[in-house]
Amino acid sequence: MASNEDLLCLQFDRISQYVTEGDEFLRKKNEKVSLWSIAEQLDHITKVGETILRGVLQGKELGGKGINPLGRIICLFGYMPRGVADSPTRVKGVLETAEKLNERLLGMRSLLEEYQKSAANLSQAEKVIPHPYFRNLTRPQALRFLRVHNEHHFKIIRDILK
Repeated sequence: MASNEDLLCLQFDRISQYVTEGDEFLRKKNEKVSLWSIAEQLDHITKVGETILRGVLQGKELGGKGINPLGRIICLFGYMPRGVADSPTRVKGVLETAEKLNERLLGMRSLLEEYQKSAANLSQAEKVIPHPYFRNLTRPQALRFLRVHNEHHFKIIRDILK
């Protein structure tokens, strides 16, 4: 079975494919599906990705309670329902250019590579990522959540393109 890190690399490749389609493609929107354009979906994905990847690299033990039952269910089944939660302001998607999204994607790839090199030296049990809805996540939980989160937005993008 592929690791979270390997599967994230494949997701990053998918983001790259979307970004290489250019700015006109990225501006596509279908308000029956989402109020956000493809660019806004990808901007949100990359902001969340950067935040989580920085956290798994640099995070310090948070203490307190770990992941709650809702977070466990979402990570276990790999599914997030649409329209239930609102993104924190700092990671809301904005209409970015292909160039800007590609820069952020390169930064995420770099952070993931850095994590892969140092993962053996990092505690996988420490709760290091605070989540606004699921409480504190360990590094593996955070990477799994990131994959599930990305897939949620990829499904929205697929529906925008229908």
